[in-house]
Amino acid sequence: MSGPQVEAAAMRDLTRAREDTISARQDAQFRRQALLRRHALRSTGPAHWGPAPLRWLSEIVWPTPAQHSVLQADVRVVQEQTERRQRLAQARQEQVKAWRLSPGGEALQTLRGVPLTVAVPLVAAMGDLTRLDSPRALMQCLGLMPAAYSSGEQRRPGSMTKAGQTHARRGLVAGAWADR
Repeated sequence: MSGPQVEAAAMRDLTRAREDTISARQDAQFRRQALLRRHALRSTGPAHWGPAPLRWLSEIVWPTPAQHSVLQADVRVVQEQTERRQRLAQARQEQVKAWRLSPGGEALQTLRGVPLTVAVPLVAAMGDLTRLDSPRALMQCLGLMPAAYSSGEQRRPGSMTKAGQTHARRGLVAGAWADR
């Protein structure tokens, strides 16, 4: 691999590591919520991971030490994954400064609903967007073209193919939700 491919692969690795971190954090939060629901415990505050709810969680008296250990393990995972996400965001900021495709990411950020967290994964997954000659080619790369069912002269469009870049498509969805 030469320079640009190594650079692009490094950026893709950073964005995928961030996605994995977010997923692991959400999994731990869901496990914690499920444990609390099974024991009919509810926090009265609106926040789930601020200082007050964490203090409330530490004050719960569990019937067995094992249940307390399970809860504390999930709390630790959330804290560790939050710190990991912050470290990865810092590494991404440093990498973007020297990235040759950085202008493409900056151009995407001028669009409404496209923050850095959407633009960088999109450009990292797709590469140089100028190589695509039409919006149709971009949609095909992203797997956003409808499937076509045809029989003789009849042709019916189907659902989205999802055959393209999964991480780029996920970034587009995140941007759409961020814009709401």
